[in-house]
Amino acid sequence: MRPVRSIPHARKAAAVAAIITVAAASPTTATGGTAGGRSSHASVTGAGEFRLPYLDDADIRSFTFDAHAAPYSRPLPGVPTGLPADAYGTVTVSHYSAERDVTYTAEGTLTSSPS
Repeated sequence: MRPVRSIPHARKAAAVAAIITVAAASPTTATGGTAGGRSSHASVTGAGEFRLPYLDDADIRSFTFDAHAAPYSRPLPGVPTGLPADAYGTVTVSHYSAERDVTYTAEGTLTSSPS
């Protein structure tokens, strides 16, 4: 079995940006209204575990994400009001290797500011 490597930063950022883009573009996934103290902006949170169907092992692969739209919240040069796709959040991907008794983890932070 080959060692697991961390997900490159650019790929993590792209994955989280895709989650935010979908959440921001889909009003049906938004938390909706302000009733109960919820934001009227889109957000997506969740977690999951999965096994690879073609690999018979005891490894546990999991992910969590917590992403929130924050439209027009990050002023940029030439765009003092920010952009409609402004967002923030986090994503974590973990892989527990039963054979090695080690958990490999990659964490990413989503900000909509340019790098």
